[in-house]
Amino acid sequence: MNALKKKAEQVKQKERRSKASSASKIEAFRSSEALSFWQNEIQELKGMEFSNIQEAMEAVACQVLKGIGKSGDDTESKNFLIQLLELDPEFQQRLLEGLHIRG
Repeated sequence: MNALKKKAEQVKQKERRSKASSASKIEAFRSSEALSFWQNEIQELKGMEFSNIQEAMEAVACQVLKGIGKSGDDTESKNFLIQLLELDPEFQQRLLEGLHIRG
C-alpha cells in the first residue's frame, strides 16, 4: 500500500511539473509576442518625425493604448498617459535622444 501511495504521489508531481512547464511555455510565447509587438512599435516611432516633445509623447501614448487594446481616441486614458510621461524627465530625455524631434 505504501508503494502505491508513493507511486500516486510521483504521478501527481509529474502532472504538476508538466502543467507548470506548459504554463511557462505559454507565458514565454506571450512574452515573445509582446516583445515583438513593442519592438515594431518602437521602430515605427523611430521612423516618424515630431515637431516637439509633446507631439512625441502623444504618439507614445497612442502606441501604448494600442498595445493594451484600447483606441487612441480614448482621450481620458491618453491624457492620463501623457501626464505620466510629463512627470518623467528621464523618459523625455530618452525620447529626445531616440526619436526625430525638431523642436
